[in-house]
Amino acid sequence: MRVCLSFLFLTMISSAALAEDSLSIGYVDLPALIRKNNKSVLSASEGLSAARARTSSLDRTFYPKAGIEAGLAERKEANGSGETAPFWKLDLQANLYRGGRDKLASLSRESQVIIKDMDKQTLFRSELMKAKTDYIRLESIRREKKLTRDSMDDFDGLKA
Repeated sequence: MRVCLSFLFLTMISSAALAEDSLSIGYVDLPALIRKNNKSVLSASEGLSAARARTSSLDRTFYPKAGIEAGLAERKEANGSGETAPFWKLDLQANLYRGGRDKLASLSRESQVIIKDMDKQTLFRSELMKAKTDYIRLESIRREKKLTRDSMDDFDGLKA
């Protein structure tokens, strides 16, 4: 009785995902689809690119910086009189050796890039495994549905 009900249930399934023409995604297309559409994988990719950007920004701190500023300064006294004077400022900065803290920060950021890349790869493989499992399950249901339909057609042919 249970077997008969399960076959009846399978034949009654008519969702679009189980229709034979609707499954146009191939097994080999799954990795590209996951890289392109999975929000978790896309988020991990963005995190990796942000970590790489932080690493390159640290290298720029070793370049010397120069700046110039000019303007007018106004000074007023309590009686309302005042004077203005032009001013200018030349600013030069250089990142000197800071006891290895810069090298340590650089190594820390590089290791963060490696960790983010490994996390991304692990997440991708996990999502790919889920997608492949679901694909195989869906394909087996489709085949079972087709076999059930064929056997019911053969049975109807025997009756007639």
